[in-house]
Amino acid sequence: MIIFLILNELLFIYGLNEHVQVSNTILNKECENDDPLGMISGTIADWQITSSSTYPSSWVKGCEEKNARLFRANGLAWCAKFKSSSEWLQIDLGVQALVTGIMT
Repeated sequence: MIIFLILNELLFIYGLNEHVQVSNTILNKECENDDPLGMISGTIADWQITSSSTYPSSWVKGCEEKNARLFRANGLAWCAKFKSSSEWLQIDLGVQALVTGIMT
């Protein structure tokens, strides 16, 4: 089960062990389209993505939060340190927003 929660400008996604993509409607203003917010294109920068933990790079290379994006050509992905539904991925959207869907 995936649970997501927005506090101020931050999107928290719980119980996620795969890539994520979000789309949204900005509060009080409809988006002109329902395109993804930028996890594929890179509009959402690497620094906007944080997590509860990351699998140590000394064990496996390439598990950083920046790899929590769909369709990575290099095949890398974010890996939580522990296999637990309490692990989370956080995306700083930069504005308050109502998220209407995610892709995993």
